[in-house]
Amino acid sequence: MKKITWLLSIPLLIVSCVKYKKPITYDISGTYQFEQVIYSTVGNYTEATNLLYKDGAVFINPNEFPGLDTIRTTVSLVNIQKGQIQFNALITPIDTLWGQGYQSQASCVLSHENPYFSFYPFGMKRVWKLIDYNDSTLVISASTQWPQANAGPGYNTTYRLKKLP
Repeated sequence: MKKITWLLSIPLLIVSCVKYKKPITYDISGTYQFEQVIYSTVGNYTEATNLLYKDGAVFINPNEFPGLDTIRTTVSLVNIQKGQIQFNALITPIDTLWGQGYQSQASCVLSHENPYFSFYPFGMKRVWKLIDYNDSTLVISASTQWPQANAGPGYNTTYRLKKLP
């Protein structure tokens, strides 16, 4: 009887085993240089516009907060750390001073299941979605903004960031 019970329990053991795959995670903390900015208009019966800024071009968006309102590609920097995101670096021989700093989420570790990084300029929540990541490049899609509510188009901004050593 014990042999029969044991033999009948083997298929149950085989079926009940589930292989666990640890999710792939990405630590996005570090200092990055803005390589490219893609600015796209969306919605409200407007013709879609996609503008690419690269190779030293200046991206200006008066609807953004200080740090993302003016970006000079290949020059402007951002520093992402747990609990803090910083913009507008002033590099001196002694140290790097940051012009703007905002509170951010407590973790810089993202995954495919949770690709979102949040920070809070002036009490507003901003969400960046991780689109692509490797050792030297980070591609982020900022949450769509609607500055005129439904009276005008919204805009979506995508940033291609190069990690600095």
